[in-house]
Amino acid sequence: MSGGCGPPPRLNFAELTDEYKQKNLFPVGSIVKYMCRPGYTGLRYSIKCLQSQEWSKVLERCKRQSCGNPGEPDNGKLIVPQDILFGSTVNYTCNEGHRLIGSTSSRKCVVFGRKVGWTNDIPLCQRIPCFPPPDVPHGKHSGRSTNDFSYGAAVTYTCDKGHPLVGNATIYCTTKDGLNGIWSGRAYCGVAHCPAPQIENGRIVTGYSATYTYNQRVTLDCNAGHKIAGSRGIHCQVDGTWDPPVPHCEQVTGCENPEIQNGRITRSRGQVKPKETITFECDPGYILKGNHTIQCQFDSTWDSPVPICVRVIQCQPPPHVQNGMYNQEAAVFTNGMSVKYTCEPGYGLIGEGTIYCTASGTWSSPAPRCEGGSCAPPPSLQFAELLNEYKENNSFPVGSVVKYMCRPGYAKHPGLKASLMCIRNQEWSGVQEFCKRKSCGYPGEPDNGRLIVTKDLLFGSTINYTCEEGYRLVGLSSRQCVISGLKAVWTGETAICQPISCSPPPDVPHGKHSGLDDYFYGTAVSYTCEKSHPLVGNATIYCTTKDGVNGVWSGRAYCGVTRCPPPQVRNGRIVTGYSDTYTYNQRVTLDCNAGYKISGTREIHCQVDGTWDPPLPHCELVSQCPLPLDIPNGNHNGFPGEVFTSQKSVTYSCDPGYSLVGKASISCTASGEWSSPLPRCEMQCPPPQVVAHGKYSSQEAKGFTNGGFVEYTCDPGYSIIGDARIFCTASGSWNSSAPNCKVTGCVSPKIQNGRITRSKGQVKPTETITFECDPGYILKGKHTIQCQFDSTWDSPTPICVRETQCQPPAKIENGNHSHHELSVFTSGMSVNYRCKPGYFLTGEATVHCTASGTWSSSAPHCKIMRCPPPPSIAHGKNIGEDLTYGSSVIYICDAGYSLEGEYLVTCILEGSNSVNWTKLPKCKGCPAPQAIANGERDSESLEDFPYGSSVTYRCDPDYFLTGAATIHCLSSGTWDQSVPHCKSRQHSTSIPLSEIQCQQPTKIQNGDHSHQELSVFTSGMSVNYTCEPGYSLHGEATIYCTPSGKWSAPAPHCKMIQCPSPPNVQHGNYSAPESIQYINGKSVNYSCQPGYVLIGEATLNCTASGVWSLPVPHCEVGCILPHISGGKKENSEIVIQIGANVTLECEDGYALKGSSRVQCQPDFTWDPPVPVCNQGFYISVATGIGK
Repeated sequence: MSGGCGPPPRLNFAELTDEYKQKNLFPVGSIVKYMCRPGYTGLRYSIKCLQSQEWSKVLERCKRQSCGNPGEPDNGKLIVPQDILFGSTVNYTCNEGHRLIGSTSSRKCVVFGRKVGWTNDIPLCQRIPCFPPPDVPHGKHSGRSTNDFSYGAAVTYTCDKGHPLVGNATIYCTTKDGLNGIWSGRAYCGVAHCPAPQIENGRIVTGYSATYTYNQRVTLDCNAGHKIAGSRGIHCQVDGTWDPPVPHCEQVTGCENPEIQNGRITRSRGQVKPKETITFECDPGYILKGNHTIQCQFDSTWDSPVPICVRVIQCQPPPHVQNGMYNQEAAVFTNGMSVKYTCEPGYGLIGEGTIYCTASGTWSSPAPRCEGGSCAPPPSLQFAELLNEYKENNSFPVGSVVKYMCRPGYAKHPGLKASLMCIRNQEWSGVQEFCKRKSCGYPGEPDNGRLIVTKDLLFGSTINYTCEEGYRLVGLSSRQCVISGLKAVWTGETAICQPISCSPPPDVPHGKHSGLDDYFYGTAVSYTCEKSHPLVGNATIYCTTKDGVNGVWSGRAYCGVTRCPPPQVRNGRIVTGYSDTYTYNQRVTLDCNAGYKISGTREIHCQVDGTWDPPLPHCELVSQCPLPLDIPNGNHNGFPGEVFTSQKSVTYSCDPGYSLVGKASISCTASGEWSSPLPRCEMQCPPPQVVAHGKYSSQEAKGFTNGGFVEYTCDPGYSIIGDARIFCTASGSWNSSAPNCKVTGCVSPKIQNGRITRSKGQVKPTETITFECDPGYILKGKHTIQCQFDSTWDSPTPICVRETQCQPPAKIENGNHSHHELSVFTSGMSVNYRCKPGYFLTGEATVHCTASGTWSSSAPHCKIMRCPPPPSIAHGKNIGEDLTYGSSVIYICDAGYSLEGEYLVTCILEGSNSVNWTKLPKCKGCPAPQAIANGERDSESLEDFPYGSSVTYRCDPDYFLTGAATIHCLSSGTWDQSVPHCKSRQHSTSIPLSEIQCQQPTKIQNGDHSHQELSVFTSGMSVNYTCEPGYSLHGEATIYCTPSGKWSAPAPHCKMIQCPSPPNVQHGNYSAPESIQYINGKSVNYSCQPGYVLIGEATLNCTASGVWSLPVPHCEVGCILPHISGGKKENSEIVIQIGANVTLECEDGYALKGSSRVQCQPDFTWDPPVPVCNQGFYISVATGIGK
């Protein structure tokens, strides 16, 4: 076949073996092989060129290797963004008040030779130091006796007499960049002076003075025609500067005329000058909402929001209902008013009980109806129980609503109401299963067995356990989902499947078997016999089972000739196989004499042990019954003189005109009696009369006898006239004549604000009528309904409601709603919200479009589920703080232990409404090393050998060691060397291990190794390498001198540390230099996307320890409260959410001008404008933030 495949795909986790790398075309059927790349582990595997000239699917069979626990610094913590496998990076951060010392804040899992390991060393977290506090003239501080000024340390200043203290008496060591220490404030001994504040086109309003000293406050403002740029209030600082800086004045022109719908203003052209006002008026039928007059400010804004004109809306008086009333006696009903209807005693309310006057001038729903009649007591439900308040009621008028509560084992179904209503046909509304069975969760499966789910895992269900072949069930074979307290739980525990075993195989004279000690299911043993004793039976037998519980051997063996006694059966005989002697496996067939029946098996055979199998049967005497009796007006099918033995039967029948009452056939039983009493023959009635448009049914199989009856029913659309049931009397006649079937129909219903196609007389069954609504109304219900044969309509009568629409329902994050394909939602429609797996709903699950064109409630929210805290494991710990659905925590082992199982444990869905963690791993060390002959090892009493531990072997006198004297536990959980041996010195020419030496360990640049003082390194000795500060180690940190006289690995090397890529900021980005290397001193600048505000320092610097300066800034959406001179500074850097209100206050000695309560707008401005604090008054205003 021509054609083929191109070059095989290049994989990041595996590479082609060498023989395929140079080929570009591979014929169909070709197979190429891959081997795992360094850093990955797995077996070699292959792919094939298919008939379609494409390569078969690539399976990721190479898994990344684990670098193990990277370690954690004192006064800091380890951050694992993803995992601890090859290619991943871990980061380090320090606790508050500490800074990172080291070449880098991160370590990466990379390949060193054939192994993987972490780059660099674990960094150190050093407490942040400050320079000594500054000395001040004419004063001193309390820190002169110490040189330790680290983070948190405080000093207090005192001044000489005549030099008052200005500024902060006590300052403390803090930090802004997370790296360098700074003092929190400044002190000064003496009087601080600031220059006079000068502002062009402006003036000093309050606080004027010839000189300005520390903390003196000044309020500035601009002249007419100018607006201030900056803060009006400033104060003199300890260093002789103003804070905030002195503002400046900008020229302004005026305000633009606003627009108002359904109204007008007194002037509409040109600009409005500062301090001028405009007045608003509304068109007839509208009223003004807001201030009638607003004034232009000097900053070109209006002093109040522009008002709006809204229509004056009234509804007609609410309609009266027959046998009912409403609770409102107002003469005028305006938008928002409501009335509540109630019915007179004995009548039930059908429809909305409360209606509202809407913004369109109509009522939210048609008036309800008060209808008479009542329902029988509400039904008893399997899944729910009627509330106690309804159990004592005897009357349930039409419109009544009863409520249920879920029974134990059931939970309320979201979105369904647990209630029933008595409807107009005096029946209860259709029952929905508003309570659903609770789930018991997954019950677990036994090893060597399986779980059988008969139906489901919900309350009331049963699950069964079975074992695999060769295993027996220990424990319960089935469990039920029951209620314990409020939870659904499984009864009992998960069953165990134990292996089936047999007792030891039987010994036989003159022979033996090959068995050992254990005889589990399937184990076989073979027999052999001594000479002159031939083997009879099964030479090989195996352990099996007959009842699935106990083990039995499959056969028997015998050494020698087997004989069985002659088979003798009383009242019986041998049919086939007669012989003088009976030997092994000889077969015989037996039977009984006349009048007897055999009990047991007819065919038997001689066994190896000289017994018959099955055991000999016996013959039992057959029982007889008396002759069957005759009956009047009937007879039976028995013959004169016939013998009736067990199981024989006779059948009775009646003469014409009579019917049989009782069983027609009776049988002779083993006790010699007949199985049933004799039947009898009774006189019959004639066949019942056939009626037009109807039929009859009867329980009589043959004929109609005294007491029997027939029941008449009419065809659909007809009703019965007369007795529906007639009886056959003893005289052979019917007690009544047959009834008649008469045609029926439906009464035309009425509809308000609409009409039907016909409205007179009755509507015949299967006929339909169609409804239409008046203009401005829409039909709620079916347009066409059909008359049923039971004189009811197939659907409720629809209603005509005024047409209103709602906006499309709000979308929710991590969830959706029903009917998302629709674009129009009219009054009465509803949507159901549900969450994605792993999230739960808070709020109303179902919202309805009301008659006012709004949804009945706001959209709910989907909150993510949380797992419990992850469990602890021996010799290990977990890393990760996120416990939400889908998140993972990483398990790492303590130094010296390796992980068995998945290191990544994930919060997953368990059932439909709960979450839990996946299976936990374990931390294991190396297995206990073997003991050696003619020698011993240290630590013989230990059972736990973590990574890095070692064991040393010694030989007895006159023996010497061959192999490594000391073996080390590796991170892979294995020993680095084989166990050595002790050889006798008398018979050996080998060199003792203590005389084998390695070369001096290699020296490395920018690093060093241990044991520099030694000149001789013998087999088993080790050295540790470390790097200088600012460098990280690449390669094996510890190497060993092996018995071959060579080091276990090449010497590592030290590499300069760099910062990792700068951290990403949500809703923001950073600018960086063109170089992709981030070394000490490099910086990046952060900015936010439009609509977001940067919180924190905009610049991050790469520090000498290889980490970015902290904290990282973030972007928040909302408004930033500006600095207010003379205002209190609480919350001055808080980002306020859109729609939130803020209440402001001034310092003592300042008065608030403007509104004390402002709101953050969608365009991130404040409405009303932010006020100012003027000096000269002593007043305090409450402050707070709220929605």
